[in-house]
Amino acid sequence: MTEFPIPGLTRHFVTLGLRQVQYRRAGKGPPLVMLHRLPRSSKDLVPAMLLHAHRFTVIAPDLAGYGNSSLLATLAPTIPDYAADVGAFIEALGIKRCVVYGEGQGALVALSLASQRADLIVAVSTRDVPTPATGAAVDDALIPFVPTWDGRHLAWLWACLREENVFAPPWEKSLAHRIDAAMPSPAELQSRAVQLLTGAGHGRNYHLGLRAALAYQAHAVAVPSVDLATYTSDLPSPPAPPPVKPIPGALWSDFVTLPSGQLHFHMNGDARTVPLLVQHDAASSVGTVEPITRSFLGKRTVMAFDLPGSGESDRMFGDTVDVMAYADVLGAALDKLGLSQIDFYGMWGGGFVGLDLATARPDLVRRLVMSNLFQHEGAEQRAFQTHYTPDVSPVWHGGHLLQCWHQMRDQGIYYPWFASNPSGIIRREPYLDTDMVHERVCSLMKVGNGYRTAYQAHFRYPTHARLKASPVPTLVATTVRDPNYSTTQEAAKAAPNAELRLFDAAFTKWGEGFLDFLA
Repeated sequence: MTEFPIPGLTRHFVTLGLRQVQYRRAGKGPPLVMLHRLPRSSKDLVPAMLLHAHRFTVIAPDLAGYGNSSLLATLAPTIPDYAADVGAFIEALGIKRCVVYGEGQGALVALSLASQRADLIVAVSTRDVPTPATGAAVDDALIPFVPTWDGRHLAWLWACLREENVFAPPWEKSLAHRIDAAMPSPAELQSRAVQLLTGAGHGRNYHLGLRAALAYQAHAVAVPSVDLATYTSDLPSPPAPPPVKPIPGALWSDFVTLPSGQLHFHMNGDARTVPLLVQHDAASSVGTVEPITRSFLGKRTVMAFDLPGSGESDRMFGDTVDVMAYADVLGAALDKLGLSQIDFYGMWGGGFVGLDLATARPDLVRRLVMSNLFQHEGAEQRAFQTHYTPDVSPVWHGGHLLQCWHQMRDQGIYYPWFASNPSGIIRREPYLDTDMVHERVCSLMKVGNGYRTAYQAHFRYPTHARLKASPVPTLVATTVRDPNYSTTQEAAKAAPNAELRLFDAAFTKWGEGFLDFLA
């Protein structure tokens, strides 16, 4: 699940042309760039970063297409392509000379970078350098990762994560290739699964860097190979992280740093207007609402935050919280960004966050749009609180992944999803898009059992009473396909000054349904 912030370690983005690279940074002193193995991300290197942070400024980027870094333009990248990208990344940070360390496939990238850029790299350190390989077994091991309606792609993923700890390489299944080590814990395997699923395409491009590594022949480099445990350097410390450069025509990412941690957000400011904040609901992320956020490109300044504990935002609360706590954090983030006025759109529980923010800060929220509303009371509320958020802790056999899959998919079949009986059937055309379900499962896997925190706050929310007190112009909306169709209408009646609308059935067109209201 998402974690509490680690003192001294921060995350950032840097823009390279029309792409972005996410990186982690810790420590002080000469620059040390660390490159992770594949198909993981810089998160995998956090222990190593903290180990060396007392002697170096340690900077660990997500390699292109992994973690939260954009893919390279080429469809068949090579290790030198990845190395050139890391070189451009280092220069974009204003670093003139540095030491580079790599693990696994990241070690190949480090060696390639050192051979390309002796002017930039003064020393290299590597661990677990892989050897080239070809053949049918390799092709069978690196099959495309394609989400399927029944979730079996997740069972395959978990099996692969286990297998790489049994045989090296994993396609050589013999005693001679057994690994003499314990199987990682379910929590560690889960971390690796989430890292793979965070990459571009939610895991669909996991194989690109692995194929490049298997085809690469490492060459001698012109810089010394060193042991980081004993190596010292008098290189100057790198400058502070540069501000993110916006990317025209696209949503670009950044973090806002608060005393309680970092919040991740998407933004585009091509159209100079009052910013519109698009807010996801519980167990989701900015990726869930991205089709709506994108629909405003060129029409509105638009942004979307990962709520605390969701997506790429740090966990900032314990196991109990109320909606106002989320609103307070968003308000602090907007203040930090220097935004004095916004419009707000939130779906499901995300709308509650906007309503509480508008109530507390009517000077900040100009207009409010809420869709898919509900209010639970009595036995219904108790049922939701008891059954809606079951334990999703990782188990050794990976069965929790299929639980998450069917839990998310059943939201399009039954309402509530746990009422798998005739009374719970959603008697409208189902929305069971496999890519949508996969995205929501990826978001749920990131937040883990922290999803209970947000959902429990939403289930307790007094929607009608709060709507009656809304101090800003408010639009309430639903769709004929929404299980909350009738409850949203009831909520709108509770707010005498709220306008009720029906959105298009197509999720991508919801933004069009309230663009005029914002004007």
